[in-house]
Amino acid sequence: MRALGQALKREGITAEVYAGYELACAFIDTNLIVRCDGHRSWWRTMWNDRNHRAIYAWHPAIDPLRAARRVARQYALARIRPRGRVR
Repeated sequence: MRALGQALKREGITAEVYAGYELACAFIDTNLIVRCDGHRSWWRTMWNDRNHRAIYAWHPAIDPLRAARRVARQYALARIRPRGRVR
């Protein structure tokens, strides 16, 4: 997760990274948290109203640079989308 935090910084995103109990989290924004279990990193992309659940994207943890680019894209989308109800 440290590598992902550094890759996010190169993308211009500041994240607070915490690790413990075999799970690491990078807190980027209140609505964007990246979790990593050592095998994959995942983050919430949107909410499915029909099924009443979150939809997640994931990326292999061995490729933090590409994961950071994908997270940066999601962060940019989240910033331009109007915020709805928190779920």
